[in-house]
Amino acid sequence: MAENILSKAVYLPQGEVPLRVIRIDNHHPMPQAHTHEFGELVIITHGQATHQVDSRRYRIRQGDVFVIHEGTPHAYLKPEALGLVNLLFDWPSLGLPEADLRMLPGYQALFEIEPRVRQRHHLRHRLRLSPLELEELLTPVARLERELQVRGPGYRFAALGHWMEIALHLSRAYGRQPLTGAAPKVGGLSRALGYMESHLGSPQSVESLAALAGMSPASFFRAFNEVLGSPPIRHLTRLRIDRAKRLLCDPRARIGDISEAVGFEDSNYFARQFRRFTGMSPRQWREFATSGS
Repeated sequence: MAENILSKAVYLPQGEVPLRVIRIDNHHPMPQAHTHEFGELVIITHGQATHQVDSRRYRIRQGDVFVIHEGTPHAYLKPEALGLVNLLFDWPSLGLPEADLRMLPGYQALFEIEPRVRQRHHLRHRLRLSPLELEELLTPVARLERELQVRGPGYRFAALGHWMEIALHLSRAYGRQPLTGAAPKVGGLSRALGYMESHLGSPQSVESLAALAGMSPASFFRAFNEVLGSPPIRHLTRLRIDRAKRLLCDPRARIGDISEAVGFEDSNYFARQFRRFTGMSPRQWREFATSGS
């Protein structure tokens, strides 16, 4: 089936805040699959429909919230008084201080794990908000929408603040939700990813992460590799290097201290791994990252 591709240049043009709110109060059938060059957070405000992701179909209704990753084909079939809000976003371009957000299992589940699992498997589980929770969520959504429309003084700062409030609200809501059916895999991998992010400076092993996920080491290794696209320890190393890249932007920080802070006791091994992932030494990366400051 042919696909429409929604371009980032059109929907999130360069130079603008990489956020957009699209509200559809009466969604018409959209049988032709489409993809985007950005992420999409979907909030079902009323009604119901069938949502097709690749070749899999799911019934969605009021209160459902889910994320569609860049490049994922999807379509809306048989809508019945369907209303939704689409929040288009480009995480890498937001430049936000994510702080401890990525350490929340709910964040990992909603924004990282569930969209990947749903694309590969028939996962019916999704975040479903109560009417009260939905009403609470739509308040910062409306504020974000207004800031992006009016573009008053400081609107970029305000828009990013509202987006962070929305992401945190949903991450916490997902963390409170019981997981059923095939969703325990989502919960287990999300707990492991949250732990990885929050303990980068501590020793971690496949065995300890598997225990945290409630899986055997073999099952955890297989599930992690399938969903994330790389083995657990390689993914952990990439997270550590990404954290080191941010820390290296501070010219006052010693490279040896940064190495230890992200879990490398041997600074020479840290340098080799850093070059493996970035093509530069830590010192070269620092010079490159700070050259424009």
